[in-house]
Amino acid sequence: MKIAYYIYWLDDIESGVIKKINDQINYWVQQGNDVKLFVLTKQGSSLERSLLNRKKKINYEIEIVPFSNKIKYVSKGFTINGKIKKYNPDIIYMRESKITPGIFKLIKDNKTILELNSITKEEEVNSFNLGNIYNKFSNYYKFKYVDGFVAVTSEIGKHDSIKKYNKPTEIIGNGIDLLSNKPLDNNSDKTQVNLVFIGSDNQKWHGINKIIELSKIKKKWNFHIIGISNNLDKLDNVKFYGMLSKEEYLKIFSQMDVAIGTLALYRIKLYEACPLKTREYLARGLPIIIGYDDVDFPNEYDFLCKIENNKNNIKKNINKIEDFVQKWKNKRIDNTKISHLDVSFKEKKRLTFFEEILYNEKYKNIIRD
Repeated sequence: MKIAYYIYWLDDIESGVIKKINDQINYWVQQGNDVKLFVLTKQGSSLERSLLNRKKKINYEIEIVPFSNKIKYVSKGFTINGKIKKYNPDIIYMRESKITPGIFKLIKDNKTILELNSITKEEEVNSFNLGNIYNKFSNYYKFKYVDGFVAVTSEIGKHDSIKKYNKPTEIIGNGIDLLSNKPLDNNSDKTQVNLVFIGSDNQKWHGINKIIELSKIKKKWNFHIIGISNNLDKLDNVKFYGMLSKEEYLKIFSQMDVAIGTLALYRIKLYEACPLKTREYLARGLPIIIGYDDVDFPNEYDFLCKIENNKNNIKKNINKIEDFVQKWKNKRIDNTKISHLDVSFKEKKRLTFFEEILYNEKYKNIIRD
């Protein structure tokens, strides 16, 4: 297959999303597909610079289209459209994001699969301002004209806002390249308990305040928070690192006993997830504490401490958390127990879905009008 992968993205090259995209495309190319990544991003961004530097080190093509302001952002959508049209792919794969008129035309004119990573917040699209009115109509036409959806959780893929379009939908949770992300040596302190969280600022579902709450209860445990600015009260057992390179944060990972995942997903009215950071924790051998249902771990697993997804989940589960941390002190996960997270398993399923959309008789009459 000839696949065009389109993304609108402004974050750094070290973001989990960019790593995921690179893993996906590498596997697609290894399977004999012709793939080109088309990126719409802000001019002068660290992502643009990093992608330009990376071009010579990867086995697929990248086309970067930068924009300098909102007007240019709209016009560059048509630029991307023209470049993808010239590439002439069999199918387009794109992450769900805001779209310009040029990208809408791209979807309408081509076989397109849309990846869904969240549920559209109805309270936002229904509020009355020009931006939200445009988003509401663009969402309607975007979902109407795509040929299928890949949702990262069942909760997203089976949501009424998606089901009403009656399109083929595949559920594929986030994965990771286990060969490139092997368990780290265990350099954790033999006497001190160390826990780590990695994320980004202004994501209320992370539940950073819950980590702080836990740190105040377990004052002899040390908490390491990566990627978040320190805008909270200073605590002796909590250290904020801000943004770190992969090399820097992996050094910290190797000194940890347990990792912490999302703890407040209920704040955005979701209850199922598959965060990229938890895949990296697990691949590196770290057991995790999470506050949601993980699409790839429907049952009980000894390396996963699942607590309730509600306001009081720390206090109600403090004994469970204590027992889990003590059990996993100075230990690492057996990588064979998470083999189903590997990129090869995930992407084989995704490519099969692409082929079904392209060639299967039952999908030839997908309603796009």
